[in-house]
Amino acid sequence: MWKTRMRTVMVGATAAALLAGGGAMLVAPASAASATNWAKIWKKQIKPRADKRYVTNSKANSTYAQKSSLGGYYTKGQADSVFATQSDLANLVGGQGDFVTNDALQTLLEGYAKTGDSYTKAESDSNYAPKGDSYTKAESDAKYPLKSDSYTKAESDAKYPLKSDSYTKAQSDSNYYSKSVSDGRYVAAQSVLKGTFYVVGQNFTDATFALFSGSVSFGTTLSAAPTVHVVAAGDTPPVACAGGSAASPTAAAGQLCVFLRPTQNVAIGTAQASGDGFQIVDPTTTADPGASTLGFGIRVMGDGTVGHVAAYGSWAVGK
Repeated sequence: MWKTRMRTVMVGATAAALLAGGGAMLVAPASAASATNWAKIWKKQIKPRADKRYVTNSKANSTYAQKSSLGGYYTKGQADSVFATQSDLANLVGGQGDFVTNDALQTLLEGYAKTGDSYTKAESDSNYAPKGDSYTKAESDAKYPLKSDSYTKAESDAKYPLKSDSYTKAQSDSNYYSKSVSDGRYVAAQSVLKGTFYVVGQNFTDATFALFSGSVSFGTTLSAAPTVHVVAAGDTPPVACAGGSAASPTAAAGQLCVFLRPTQNVAIGTAQASGDGFQIVDPTTTADPGASTLGFGIRVMGDGTVGHVAAYGSWAVGK
């Protein structure tokens, strides 16, 4: 290639030499060419003026790739059509589009777990149940009581007997009556206990006030001592004893109602220092009026008449 260019340049230079100075110039005959040093002319005069846009083969081969070796690369036109330019990416930083800068990407990725901090899929499958096999929080809250609403093992052990200390259903059925069988065999427990009393004595001396006593047991233990009410024959019962009588006594819960029949020679309604001739007393404290959780005592005082002194009637206590 360089030989061809050299000839072209030399011919052009020769023509330039013929025209130099604006006048004709004689050309030496061919026999005189041997006296001209063209190599020196090329080196000193023509080569320095050659077009420097050209390079030698060796420099071109060492600087540029051959076109045949660029099959795996995009041309500039292809690259422009496939990739965005740097100016195109300026409006896409920070997740506003499909691209982010390296700094923005690093900041974005810092919010995610690193590889060493996460389970692989195989490890997750081994450690956790599939979502469909588990209850959600809302489902669990609806299905099970809160831990604070349940007994711990220690609390359960302290509150309930062990299974080994309890009867099975079959054992209970064989050892105890069912409710229907019990209802058929036994009288239901009364909410009002009822009974009668009779206290009698003899006053042998006129104008003396004989004193007699008796007691009644409830046959059970009340939760608290009842409030005492004495209803004389012919009196209207108080609210606590409403509807009751000596023939059919009754009492509200926590109340003891004593219904008197007509008495004989008992100092009822008389003005005596010791008070009324018929009194209900607490046998555990002797307080009058009063009663205990187990029963009550009766104190009867005669009116001074010689003969029998008698007081009798019925009682009811509400449980």
